[in-house]
Amino acid sequence: MQRWLKVSWSKGLIVLMAFLVLTACSSPKGAMDNTSSKQVQSNSGAMADSNSATANVVEAGKTSLATQAKEDPSRKIIYKANLEMPVKDYRSAQEKLRQLISASGGYILDFTENTTNNQISGSFIIKIEAGQFAPLLDQLETISPSMQRSVKGEDVSEEYVDLTARLKAKQTVESRLLSFMEKATKSDELLAYSTELGKVQEEIERIKGRKNYLDQNVAYSTIQLQMYQNNNPAPVNPNKETFGGEIASAFGSSVKSVLAFFKSLVVFLTAIIPALIPLAIILVPIWILVRKRQKRKGKEWDLRYQNRSEVSLNRAEEIQEEPIEGLQDNDDKELDERETNSSEVAPNNPKKDN
Repeated sequence: MQRWLKVSWSKGLIVLMAFLVLTACSSPKGAMDNTSSKQVQSNSGAMADSNSATANVVEAGKTSLATQAKEDPSRKIIYKANLEMPVKDYRSAQEKLRQLISASGGYILDFTENTTNNQISGSFIIKIEAGQFAPLLDQLETISPSMQRSVKGEDVSEEYVDLTARLKAKQTVESRLLSFMEKATKSDELLAYSTELGKVQEEIERIKGRKNYLDQNVAYSTIQLQMYQNNNPAPVNPNKETFGGEIASAFGSSVKSVLAFFKSLVVFLTAIIPALIPLAIILVPIWILVRKRQKRKGKEWDLRYQNRSEVSLNRAEEIQEEPIEGLQDNDDKELDERETNSSEVAPNNPKKDN
């Protein structure tokens, strides 16, 4: 029995080896055919993949920023656009703009208009939903095909995640402080807990405000638009101005010059006032002291002058009185001498007569 099993096993092995040799000899041609077909299929697949990749790149270039944001709603992106729109008819273009904004669900946040001889222009700040941001930009090109645009996106996803985490942490601290306050029995502990709770709640409100600001700016994009129409003013004839007009223009220019001078003077005085204040603090007391000294000296000089004038008057009176008294004495002497002479001559006259 054992011998028969050995013989059967050996015969089976021989038959198996012969079958493998036959299959090996017949397989090269089929293998080559299979490999070549596989290579062709792989090459065609690679070409198809490259074509599809190119098409995807083109489509990705055509997709708008708002569509990309929709594809990844976890991203928080704030979009802003600056547009310059030259137009031929400012009024009609402004009306079309307002219609497009209203149809897109947006609104005008701010508007200013300026009119000069050469140009009429208007500045718009438009808020539009993020989903309508790119379509509205495309529609605005229908108003002005030569419109210039500049679009920027600010990714605030990281800041938003950080604010969310900080808000949760602060809210946890707030709940713990509230539980501590309920368990506290001492007034000092209650005061400390309430102070810390106030700081935490203030920080929570600040974080919530920042998150709301980011949510609003993410939900509504901003468009700053400058629309303008250039005007060609009529040429001015210099010979058209009359003599009276020249006088009026000359007078107006002189008045403007005087007003400009006074404006410059007011600006100059306003500028030097801060420098004059410390100087005045130092110089005013000095001026007061000098003024007092001058008054004292003036009084002394007045007294001296009065004294001198009185002395001079007295001296003049003395000088005038002295000569008069001397003359009176001389006159008295002359009269006495004449009387004596007349008395001596009188007795001799009768003898001559006889």
